[in-house]
Amino acid sequence: MDGLSAFYGASWGPWPGPLASLEALFTQITGIQAGPLTALQIPSNQLSSKRLSGHKVCYSCAMTGKKWVAAGRRWVWAVVIAAAVAGVAAQAQTSASSSATPDAQPTQITVAIPAQAEWSLQDRIRWGANLLLALAGYAGILMGLSLLRKIERQTRATETAAEAAADAGRAALTEARALLVAERPWVLISTEPSRTLENGFTVLATNRGRGPARILDAIDAARIVSHEGQLPAQPEFRRTAQPGEVFEPIVLLPGESVALRTFGREDVKRVCVADGSLERVDTWEDKIYVYGRVLYADLRTSGEAAPHETLWCCWYIHGRQKSGLVMAGPASYHRHS
Repeated sequence: MDGLSAFYGASWGPWPGPLASLEALFTQITGIQAGPLTALQIPSNQLSSKRLSGHKVCYSCAMTGKKWVAAGRRWVWAVVIAAAVAGVAAQAQTSASSSATPDAQPTQITVAIPAQAEWSLQDRIRWGANLLLALAGYAGILMGLSLLRKIERQTRATETAAEAAADAGRAALTEARALLVAERPWVLISTEPSRTLENGFTVLATNRGRGPARILDAIDAARIVSHEGQLPAQPEFRRTAQPGEVFEPIVLLPGESVALRTFGREDVKRVCVADGSLERVDTWEDKIYVYGRVLYADLRTSGEAAPHETLWCCWYIHGRQKSGLVMAGPASYHRHS
């Protein structure tokens, strides 16, 4: 109680003296008539007081202390009084600080609006010049874009014309080649009975094309085999001309022919040199194939052009009384270029 009286004297003045009970002390501090704990009431006119927070604490603590045993009542009341004293002290300190501090004025922020500078004549002229330059640049850009579009269209038209010209050139070249092929000479091989040799036949080279041809070379050979499948895959030739003998070129106009060689019974004897070969030819156990090659060129072309080639092959049918010479042999022995 001594400490409580000292705290009370510091806050509200002199201690009122001895009190009959703690209920009297509570009435002295709070101004509320405190009866039995079960009948504690707070006047309604004091609910709005600034000390309401302290009263609420006291009421709450008093309601809680009701449930305690009688031995703890004094300690509960001591806590209640201390809390009330602390609330009143805080309230008094707040009131003192509020009275000592003058009313604060609200802060005002003033924004200074700068005065607009006067637009001089030079600035106007400069602005107008910049505007004209911008318009001129924009117009130049539009003109440049238009010019680029025109150039693009002209380029496309030029490319189209160039492609058409290239196609026309290729077509003309193809047509020229076709015309050249159609107008070139074609030397073909045929056989006919010899007019001077009995059972003999002549191999003729005839120009069936539309242009003149020059025979550059002609060579032939004979081979005895059982059937044409035994012939070499490609024709094989061997020169039998005498030393110093040179083939003389022959010019054939369209429709003209030239005799390449004549083959008869005397030639069969020269070919069948092996023993029993002639008897096998007479009985058709073996066959005699006569084949050759003709190289010729077109007179209208330059000498650098590759010569044309004609391969031919015939089967000499040897009979006891009559003989014959017909075109035969594999396809590789009949080629034209």
